[in-house]
Amino acid sequence: RMIGALIMVHSDDYGLVLPPRIAPTQVVIVPIGNDPLVGEVSNRILSDLRKDDYSAFIDNTDRTPGFKFAEHEVNGIPVRVELGKRDYENGVVTLARRDTREKITVSINADIVAEIEKWFAFIDIIESGKTDLQTTIKQTKSKILDLAIHGKLVPQDLNDEPASELLKRINPAAEITCD
Repeated sequence: RMIGALIMVHSDDYGLVLPPRIAPTQVVIVPIGNDPLVGEVSNRILSDLRKDDYSAFIDNTDRTPGFKFAEHEVNGIPVRVELGKRDYENGVVTLARRDTREKITVSINADIVAEIEKWFAFIDIIESGKTDLQTTIKQTKSKILDLAIHGKLVPQDLNDEPASELLKRINPAAEITCD
């Protein structure tokens, strides 16, 4: 049930959308083609990520790039690093975020780990904002229900039975407090 709830909360039409903190794999590197220079850069990026304790791997399977991208998207890997021969020749790598499906290109010589750290920090801020919003919504619903029970939300006819009495009849075990 917990896993089902996790998947329900952290998914969209394209698969899982896991926050980096709970994702088993945080970054996947997808080399496009079999160019040895692309492999070298991929290995360098992987070692940089692992030095900073990120869970990452290089997808060297024989599948097409599109299949690999879709597979990692369904599995909810937060960041994908794409690098092909043309990218290498242009001196760039492409970073793709799973949560927004946004892509950016950065220089091969840039600090790719720092860019990924920025994304992860931003994603954490969004996740904590979601939690705060959910708490506020829950408190607001509770307050509205309390006001409704005590007849303070909508004017009540004096001849009508108070809502708290009606609720006691419906559920005698319920604890209803009156101000």
